[in-house]
Amino acid sequence: MGEPRRPRILIADDYISLHEALTRLLTTSIACEVVGRVCNGLEAIEFAGRLQPDVVVLDLVMPGMNGLDACREIKAVAPAAHVVVLTADADADLRARAIEAGAAALIPKYRVANDLVPAIQLLTKADGP
Repeated sequence: MGEPRRPRILIADDYISLHEALTRLLTTSIACEVVGRVCNGLEAIEFAGRLQPDVVVLDLVMPGMNGLDACREIKAVAPAAHVVVLTADADADLRARAIEAGAAALIPKYRVANDLVPAIQLLTKADGP
């Protein structure tokens, strides 16, 4: 048996500084490959369809299309992708709407440093090698 396949991750957020921070967090914490970084929901859909990532880390509030609408479209073009929605405010209603839209997880931004890596590990472990 060989080494397990590294999860391929697409980051979608309108703040470039967050792209860089998330890339550093992910690549130093787990063996993964950040295959793309985009700045709005429409680009997230396009890149998800083209790249077929294992995980899409998707901001809830972005220009062009909100994260919940983008999540629905991403699941249509990349059905195997696990979508992890990041949000400034994660109340129970929003969590339910995110899951309904196809998200595998919703993580408040203030919890990203603690919760994102374990969420991705859990989601991609289920996929197997």
